[in-house]
Amino acid sequence: MSVGFLDRPAESDARFRSLFDASPIGMAVFEPGGAWLRANAAAVELLGYSAAELAGSDVGSVTHPDDRAADRTHLDDLLAGRVDGYRTHKRFVHRDGQPVPCLVGVTALRDETGEVRQLLAQIVDRTGVVATEEALHRSEEQFRTAFDASPLGSALTGPDGRFRRVNPAFEAMLDRPAADLIDHHFTEFTHPDDRTASEV
Repeated sequence: MSVGFLDRPAESDARFRSLFDASPIGMAVFEPGGAWLRANAAAVELLGYSAAELAGSDVGSVTHPDDRAADRTHLDDLLAGRVDGYRTHKRFVHRDGQPVPCLVGVTALRDETGEVRQLLAQIVDRTGVVATEEALHRSEEQFRTAFDASPLGSALTGPDGRFRRVNPAFEAMLDRPAADLIDHHFTEFTHPDDRTASEV
């Protein structure tokens, strides 16, 4: 579908189209009501739909159901003039049904009267980032489980030498609850004869 970008001069419009089409990140133009007008190759690849399939469909149809309400709120704020644009994390739904986590930036393209004529969206795939975050979360959970369950007294201190976390075995070893240890310097619980060596 051919879409003019706010009736720009031909040379400017051609330059914009070239940048739009060649962008390595997903880009799309929507009507204020949410209908797709144009999508670049990166957006097509990201979502798995052809440009023809997207054209004329509503953005809500490829938005994860749990994210549609937040999308509507952002759009209402933009159309009401409360914001000129917004950035948000949201999930699209790929043609194969899988969610696609993205960072989306939306800018209002207004005419000379200030009326919103089109919406320009930039769509960055966060699939790899989300997978890394989830793996890190699992790793942290595994560490906490192993740390707390260890039969050996274990403690974590910050660079300042103050306790940040202790496990139950460490509490039992010192016969003190964690509340009496956290934020205290480890030397407070070190035998006087051993403090010099501990402080080196």
